[in-house]
Amino acid sequence: MKKTFFHLIVFFVCSFFLFSCNNKESEDLLPQKYIDDLKNELINYSNVINKNPNDVNAYINRAKVKVILGKSKEALKDYNKAISIDPLNYNVYQQKARVEQSLGHFSTALKDLDKVIELTPNNSRAYIDRAKLKSSIGDYQGSLIDCNKAIELDSNNDDNYFIRANIKRSLGDNKGAIEDYKKTIELNPVNVVAYKCEAEIMDIKNYEQAVELFKKITEMNPNSANAWDNYGNSLKNLGKKEEALVAYKKAIELNPNHMDAYINLAKTQIEVGNIDDALSNLEKMEELDNNNKYVKEQIEEIKKQIEEQPKEVELTLTKTASDEENK
Repeated sequence: MKKTFFHLIVFFVCSFFLFSCNNKESEDLLPQKYIDDLKNELINYSNVINKNPNDVNAYINRAKVKVILGKSKEALKDYNKAISIDPLNYNVYQQKARVEQSLGHFSTALKDLDKVIELTPNNSRAYIDRAKLKSSIGDYQGSLIDCNKAIELDSNNDDNYFIRANIKRSLGDNKGAIEDYKKTIELNPVNVVAYKCEAEIMDIKNYEQAVELFKKITEMNPNSANAWDNYGNSLKNLGKKEEALVAYKKAIELNPNHMDAYINLAKTQIEVGNIDDALSNLEKMEELDNNNKYVKEQIEEIKKQIEEQPKEVELTLTKTASDEENK
């Protein structure tokens, strides 16, 4: 059971991803070996409960397995049973709140988190969980208050600052958000998402700082096509179009199907006068995806940009069309 329970712990972390599937059966998202292990674990915990119907931990652990398998509604029954046996067990309420939230039961989840805080008033994680829940239902001010309390209780947790930064950003406090993203990075220098979020704000306020931040992200994630595409955008905003072209090409090298990188590359090539290259990328875009509405719009926009180029460009377009006819 120990081996399987290790699998349980690992996949419970993944359960937040599974929640996003609107509580669909999640077995098809897991390797068959783990599915079999988890189903055996369900049987084991059920046997324990049959022998001792008041075993709180057995109900909690069986609920966790059910969540991983996408059976969140059934998991709630086990959490409620555990609470009826041990109504002072804050951990059950905290886990149950996450499941309730994943099912859209926001008011119930909020009550569960209120109970956690009542039982453990110094539980910074509970305040952050409640802050995220309040944020998801649009209560940003309430969320901010909970974030402040979480930081008061645990000022060395980078996630507390990161969540508060997101809340401040939602409230339009970009300056405060940047300060919290910086604190997040100070506490956790490898938090790539914090760099990205700060860079996105800087992109509006300060292009030079945005370039440095996006460059940092590519250094931390050199194989991320998205990172290179964003770096290219920041360079272009700063007027460094030739360098932006290099970044876009790197993104495409890493992901030959990265449509946004093709779009950004083609538009920038037009701006610097590389019409032939832009046309080549336009053809590639049409090969990749000509049915997507957004892509169609971008292709038409790029064609319009090309048509608006000086007269000599028309010769290039005519020659290209002629070449196509002769193929």
